[in-house]
Amino acid sequence: MRVAQNGNVGIGTTSPAFTHGSGLQVNAATTATVRVQYNSGYATELFADSTGTNLWQLSAANLTLGTNNLERLRIDSSGNIGINSVSPTSKLYVNGDITANVDNQLGIKLNRSATNVWNGIGYSTASLTKWFVGLRETGDNNLRWYNYTNSPERIVTGK
Repeated sequence: MRVAQNGNVGIGTTSPAFTHGSGLQVNAATTATVRVQYNSGYATELFADSTGTNLWQLSAANLTLGTNNLERLRIDSSGNIGINSVSPTSKLYVNGDITANVDNQLGIKLNRSATNVWNGIGYSTASLTKWFVGLRETGDNNLRWYNYTNSPERIVTGK
């Protein structure tokens, strides 16, 4: 182990160096691991091996990520992933708007605002939705087809 004058610590290296700031560098011929453990219970390992960089929660516990001092993502012990949810109930549970697109054109949009709820699939350019088919909260739960943003519906199918 080496502690450099600048505060860098190296294990398995005599010259620890960092792209961002200073810290702890662990080098190994096979797998280099940093383990953080709470008492004799929960343990998490960050390790690099021949497959890449890995972050593992070793106990039957949650692995969480946060920003701005708030939890943003959780993987629970059964493998469910929650985004903005501390208790995901399915393999992917998102609490908030979802947009999935390909080249900002074809995509799926799920969102809820104070005035509109849109759930469906659509095609758009960077500035304008060309068409959209899906449910819009209007009280009747009919499927609607629109040919551009905020247009009157072109086709409505009911119960």
